[in-house]
Amino acid sequence: GQRRTLSDVIYFWRTKSFIEMGDYQSALKETFRFRPTNNESTGRIIFDHCWPKKDYLKGVAYEGLGDISNARESYTDFLRTWSSADIDLFEIKDAKHRLENLR
Repeated sequence: GQRRTLSDVIYFWRTKSFIEMGDYQSALKETFRFRPTNNESTGRIIFDHCWPKKDYLKGVAYEGLGDISNARESYTDFLRTWSSADIDLFEIKDAKHRLENLR
């Protein structure tokens, strides 16, 4: 469990770096390296911030590539996963904002 969580932390920061460089193709590829599901007990999801944010980053990457329907789907998945998270979280505000703009 711990090692996989750590890998996700690395993928998370790599994805963010690619996005900041405007390399959305590499960013997207990176998001598919995360664990397919967060199979840790749900109590730990709060500490495991990187995994749930993969869908947010995936949305940003798709949006950067002009793939609007996949971007919309990724943001929606992200907001569903994080429905209990703090609504002041930057990614939640940003995902909602981006979703509005994609309608």
